[in-house]
Amino acid sequence: LPISELAPQLLPLPIAKAEVVSIDTEGEEAVARIHYTGESGDERTLRSNWREFDGRPLIVGVEPED
Repeated sequence: LPISELAPQLLPLPIAKAEVVSIDTEGEEAVARIHYTGESGDERTLRSNWREFDGRPLIVGVEPED
């Protein structure tokens, strides 16, 4: 699914705050952990996997940590 379709399922919308927890490399991928806080106070941390395709970084996977 495109990120635009996943966002309402994974994120506490509307988002009030986002904080990068970490960015690490695992093999050929970069892994970003970002903690989101919604306007309602709901919180969620997402782990996204990134790869480079044709010189551009693209998200290849995303999952909640909580």
